[in-house]
Amino acid sequence: LYDTTNISPYMREQLQNRLQNLMRFVIKRDSRDNPFNPRVGTLNLFSFDFAGIFGDVYYRKIEFENCCYNRLYRDFYIMLRYRFGAAFGDVPIYERFLLGGAGVWGVRGYRDYSIGIPAGTIIMGGRYAVCATIEIKYAPKTQKMQTFYPLIFFDAGNTSENLFDLSLTKMKIGAG
Repeated sequence: LYDTTNISPYMREQLQNRLQNLMRFVIKRDSRDNPFNPRVGTLNLFSFDFAGIFGDVYYRKIEFENCCYNRLYRDFYIMLRYRFGAAFGDVPIYERFLLGGAGVWGVRGYRDYSIGIPAGTIIMGGRYAVCATIEIKYAPKTQKMQTFYPLIFFDAGNTSENLFDLSLTKMKIGAG
């Protein structure tokens, strides 16, 4: 049990039982040579969430991802990924964008879901998010089912309540 006496009215409202119905439309194009360990190809994804049909939660959410894999030199491969998301309407806190960690909205070097908007002692997700990754890995062709490979990466991303606050100078950066 949590003490909810000192939280904002907005947070208290978010803790109420609510009915959410969601329709998701997805357009996806995947030309990667292997979905688990790709070396060449592209992944393009566009999704649109429409919540509010016969429910208490009304919002719209779009996400766009473009990921390109290519051979760099011999057994070295490069991956470039860009991801953008936007949410409109009465977006519940569990549908907002939180970045960090190694997931889909990952910025490696940060804890999972640690990049967001500070709200007192907690981190809230934003309505807008952007995330970019550059990754170079060594993946020799001699091993068909390689599960371990060395790589270097550069991740950058941030989330915000306002689209125009997502500037390059405010990006959280991870590299390794």
